[in-house]
Amino acid sequence: MAQELVQDAFLNLYRHKLDINADTHLAAYLYVSLKNNILNHYRKESIHRRYTEYVQHHSTEADNSTESTINTREIEHRLIEEIDKLPPQCKAVFTLSRIDGLTDKEIAAQLQISVNTVEQHKRKALKILRVALNDYLSLALIVHLLK
Repeated sequence: MAQELVQDAFLNLYRHKLDINADTHLAAYLYVSLKNNILNHYRKESIHRRYTEYVQHHSTEADNSTESTINTREIEHRLIEEIDKLPPQCKAVFTLSRIDGLTDKEIAAQLQISVNTVEQHKRKALKILRVALNDYLSLALIVHLLK
C-alpha cells in the first residue's frame, strides 16, 4: 500500500506539472501530496470499516429477529381481518386488484360493473383499511423506533 501511495504522489506531480511554479520546492510538494494521500487512504479505510460494522450489526439484528417476524405476522393477520370486514363488493374488487393482480378493466368485466365503479370501490377499500390500521401501524412503528 505504501508503494501505491508514493506512486500516486508522483502521478499527482506529473498530472499537475503545468500548474507547478518554477520556485516550488518539489520535495515539499511530494511530501504534502504523499501526506494527503495517506490521510485520504486512512479516512476511506475508516469509513469502509465503520460501514461494514454497521451493516453486519444491523443485518444480523434484523435477520435473526423473532420479534420482528411475529410483528409482521400480526400485521398481516390484522390486515386480513380488516379486508374480511369490507363490504362484499368492495372486498371482491380489492381482492381481485391487490391479491390477484387484475386490471380495472378485467375486474369490471368479471364483476359486470363499470371501470369507474371499480376505481371507487378500490378507493373506498383503501380508505377503510387506512383508517382501521392507522392506530395499529402507528403503534408498531413507535415500538420499533423505541428499540
